[in-house]
Amino acid sequence: MPKICNKLIIIPLIVMLFFTATPQISYGNVDEVSEVDIIFKSKDIQNLYLSLLKYEKYVESFEDNSIGYSMENGYPMYLYTFGKMYWGLYLLTGDLYYKEKFLKSVNATENVRNTDWTWNYFNGKTFNSEPSALYNCLFADLFIDAYKLTNNEKYLNWAKESVNRLPEFLYASDKESVYNYYFNIFVVISEYLNNSSEQDNRLVEAGKFAFDNAMKGYDTKTKRWYYSPENYSENKYNGHDANYQLAQMENFLIHKDAIGKIFPKEYEYFKKEIPLMLPVVLEYQLPSGAFYYNESAPDSTETIGIVLSFFSMYDEEFGTDNSNNIKKAISTILQRQAANGAYYKTKSSKDIEIWFGDDLASRIPVVLLKQKKDGDLITDSNIIINSTNKNTILDLNIIASISEDLYGALTKYDPLKFNQIKDSYKNIISDSLGITPYDGVVPFSLKTISEEDKVDHIRRKVRFQVALNDYIDAYLLLPKGVKYPRPAILALHQTVPQGKLETVGISGTEDMAYGLELVRRGYIVFAPDTITAGERIKQNESPYSTQNFDKTYPQWSAMGKMLWDHQRSLDLLETLEIVNADKIGVIGHSLGGYNALFLAAFDNRIKAVVASSAYTRMEHDPGVKRWARDSGFVHFPKLKLKIDNGEPLPWDFEHLLTVISPKPIFQSFGVYDSIFPNTITTSQVHNYVKPLYKNEEDLNTIIFNGGHNFPPEVRNMSYQFLDKNLNNENWPTISINGKQMLITIKPKIINGTIFISAKDIASQLGFNKEWNHQEKRVVLFDINNKIVFEKGKKEMVFNGVRQPINGNPYINYGNIMVPLISIFEALDYKISWNKEFNDFEIIS
Repeated sequence: MPKICNKLIIIPLIVMLFFTATPQISYGNVDEVSEVDIIFKSKDIQNLYLSLLKYEKYVESFEDNSIGYSMENGYPMYLYTFGKMYWGLYLLTGDLYYKEKFLKSVNATENVRNTDWTWNYFNGKTFNSEPSALYNCLFADLFIDAYKLTNNEKYLNWAKESVNRLPEFLYASDKESVYNYYFNIFVVISEYLNNSSEQDNRLVEAGKFAFDNAMKGYDTKTKRWYYSPENYSENKYNGHDANYQLAQMENFLIHKDAIGKIFPKEYEYFKKEIPLMLPVVLEYQLPSGAFYYNESAPDSTETIGIVLSFFSMYDEEFGTDNSNNIKKAISTILQRQAANGAYYKTKSSKDIEIWFGDDLASRIPVVLLKQKKDGDLITDSNIIINSTNKNTILDLNIIASISEDLYGALTKYDPLKFNQIKDSYKNIISDSLGITPYDGVVPFSLKTISEEDKVDHIRRKVRFQVALNDYIDAYLLLPKGVKYPRPAILALHQTVPQGKLETVGISGTEDMAYGLELVRRGYIVFAPDTITAGERIKQNESPYSTQNFDKTYPQWSAMGKMLWDHQRSLDLLETLEIVNADKIGVIGHSLGGYNALFLAAFDNRIKAVVASSAYTRMEHDPGVKRWARDSGFVHFPKLKLKIDNGEPLPWDFEHLLTVISPKPIFQSFGVYDSIFPNTITTSQVHNYVKPLYKNEEDLNTIIFNGGHNFPPEVRNMSYQFLDKNLNNENWPTISINGKQMLITIKPKIINGTIFISAKDIASQLGFNKEWNHQEKRVVLFDINNKIVFEKGKKEMVFNGVRQPINGNPYINYGNIMVPLISIFEALDYKISWNKEFNDFEIIS
């Protein structure tokens, strides 16, 4: 099998990328932007990213500690535009430097607002006498972003104050107000109501009123949306109107989820109109990709930001391809950037002002984030974390008094000092687990409840005692056709009421039946219920409720109890002669994932750990109260006071992984995980412990394009990791068009021909499978192809034509095994076989 290296691997679910070293790619003026933190596959996108970093350096020269930025023409708009720029850069890189800059912009709004929660425009000399509703819209949007990032109610309250002023502005507006003025109010009311979950009829009515007024400027016949009532009445539509029309189409796409939830009728109407509006708008786009703004900016550079942002979202929403328009816009942006990073106002102008590029810079991250979402990154973790060279790693390490000492141990790798610090971390984390009330272990009183023959394995249900009168029911899965003793896996379930039943494939989702898949790979699998789950849900109690436990054991914790139970499971496995006690691993998803990490940290009998979707750094977790909530499943009661008060926690997951190190670990995370968001922080954890792993194959962090899941491709990688570290027999690796195939039945090579189960082939290709038990015949088919195999016949029928094959299909524990190469050659795929690593690459 190929190496799985000490890298953070970012993979789309369609294509897996493996890198054994940092790619050496150079795109233009890299040296001008300090350290390049992210490398995109696309040269255009990479240069756009570098351009933004140059502009960010230019922006730094205008910073002001009290009001955010120096008071230039257009202030305080910069607090919004630069805030959005830093928000996007933080989402892109996970760099705490950008987070700090973002929050600085947000907090500066407090210093320049009026007492009635309004803001005034600065024209370069003085502030206008009348406040502008536009700032209430923009800053409310910024405050909501800050709330999402920090979970600090202060920012949601700021958004509320800002939005509550909008109806007053709205109903007092005159008939000459521009139409985008109304649409901005409509959008931000949608976003606020969606994020606050308030039931405010006053705001709902104001939103509808704003939308109706905005649409008064839209001609449904010509699809022109005029900038102002004057332009509408005089039928004056030019590039300026087209630019604002495109900006509001972009505004809708950015906030479509909130609009769809709060104003579904308006959402359906506007979404249908967007593709009809677009041809009208594009008639006014200039060859540069920009739009006319006014006489002083007839080819305005800043308007190109709207083009980039809009088409990135439009193509995703409507399945179109406007890459040429995006490419043209990027080319113009790069041509119009000055040596100091600023952007020129127009094509011919060499004037430089901060306000010529701020709106452009706020929109570039939208394009970059879209590329990141689509898997257009080539990166590894040590590049990701060091963005802008702001000592992000050191910032992460300053947690608890011994953190700086740890950093010294990491960089110098002083084994003695490192072990001392590692023990210190272990003690700190142990304190959060609480005090175990048990005096010692009790007899297992092991009892077999039932046993079933599942063709390729034995499923035995057992009951054993973990503490006095405290019994656990578990499944012991035993593989057939193998030699004992065997490596063993403790398979821990996620947060589902059925507990262990899902892990062994009895109920629940297939993606969580990793216990079943592992026994088929030859492992002994032990799958217990955790407290408050499965058969451990007590009468009159809800699943995953620890209130009674917490009352009974006030000095302990649910996390401490789970750790105790898992260690007793290891004790039991050690007593079984069929288990190779030196080759025990642990695997889990979500709840089972972080349980696996704790067990690996506190028990040296675990030789390898797999944790799927197990955490996000607590410091960046918007749902951090999950760890010490008031009700439900309370993990760490001792952390509650600090979490409630927003105080720094004594440890985070980088410290837990430090305790685990240098034990082999495989962890995976979905970019769009709704349970543990801010996935980028896991790369920071990876970097924190990376120096502790001398063997680069022992630390593996996988980030994939998906949610809170354990998809087949990632599971397959984790199984290969376990095979390698527990000395289990390695199975072949089969990749089809770059996507690793999940193999659930062990392939076999006979006389130079590899046989694979028809079930796995059908699953991979999306074929239907029909099995005739009497005739021992299997049919694989889809809308275009039909393939028939019979046991013992050295031929197959492919689309009605008999063809010879290399070897006779045979039955293996109820699964018909067929020749892999014969199938894919018939489907006109190209196949290469690396016999040294037993890898198959198949390309259509």
